[in-house]
Amino acid sequence: MLNPTFVPSSSALEYLSAGKVDVAVYSWNVPFNDPKYFLRTLQITDFVLIVKSDSPLANEDNISINRLRDLEFIARDHKYLTTEALMETCRTEDFQPNIIYMANTLELMISLVQRGMGVAFIPESRIKGISGIAIIHFNESQRMHSYSQIAMRKSFIPNKYQRKGIDILSNFRK
Repeated sequence: MLNPTFVPSSSALEYLSAGKVDVAVYSWNVPFNDPKYFLRTLQITDFVLIVKSDSPLANEDNISINRLRDLEFIARDHKYLTTEALMETCRTEDFQPNIIYMANTLELMISLVQRGMGVAFIPESRIKGISGIAIIHFNESQRMHSYSQIAMRKSFIPNKYQRKGIDILSNFRK
């Protein structure tokens, strides 16, 4: 009774607003709030820098955003949250990140970092327990967060099967 549609988070809210979907699960770099929707935050996580585990940066606990100026990034298309957040973060220090490759998937981004081809800017919750990479946090005052939320149009009345699916999504924790 559920018909899933997979789109980038930036499109999920457009689909919801246009009535193409009744419920959306998405991540954004600021919490979404709109009285037209029932909203629930599922998870808040920091964006972090990932580097190959034997990189000189791998020994750093925290770094400044300014240190990103000289790094080569693996990113996703600009419509994806990871790239949008990277661009916004670098804009705060008045520079453009050096994106050397646009990967089709988050998994490819991580794989290329594991091979030492560049670094990536990723929500920390997406990279727990992955070998071959090191996670570097940003200084406390410069951290950016990812908010995973579920939104449902208030005009949508789910049947019992849809309600069960929505409940599962609402309580999902990775």
